[in-house]
Amino acid sequence: MTNLLSRLVVGWLAALAAVLVLLPAASAAAVRGPQDEEYLRMAHQGNLAEIASGRAAQEKASSEDVRMMAEQLVTDHTKLDTDLKKVAEQLDISLPDEPDPQMAAELRKVSELSGQAFDTAWVDMQIKGHEKTLRLGQDEQSTGTETAVKQLAVDAAPVIEKHLRMMQELHRTMSPNNAPTG
Repeated sequence: MTNLLSRLVVGWLAALAAVLVLLPAASAAAVRGPQDEEYLRMAHQGNLAEIASGRAAQEKASSEDVRMMAEQLVTDHTKLDTDLKKVAEQLDISLPDEPDPQMAAELRKVSELSGQAFDTAWVDMQIKGHEKTLRLGQDEQSTGTETAVKQLAVDAAPVIEKHLRMMQELHRTMSPNNAPTG
């Protein structure tokens, strides 16, 4: 009887130990919500689109200001995406290989233009894209559950805000209403 009781206690302790070992992994998986995965996917696709868009503007822009802004976008979004991919890998989340199809289609449409028309359409596209990206990051910061993903959104916000302000200023200087009268 004592032998049976000791085997039951040992078995129960072994089961308890197994549960305790698995508990941190289960609770870590439970911490990450669908918002976090969606943010990683959409932010990655946005970064891919911004890098492609920046490269297109470096080649096609007629304005040196647009080309310089495009270079800044490529640099900054490459860095943001490198950080994002590290977090996604740590969380075992696979990311798409291409920008969102809608973003890619918009870039193709803008890339068909040339000269000042390209520059204006490109800057307008950047303003809309960065406004959308800011909202995406704000959503992650307020409803995300995974600390590392939320931190990505926090870290990206000042970069995205800076890009948006720069694009808005570029838009103002390109506007025909702001042209010097003489």
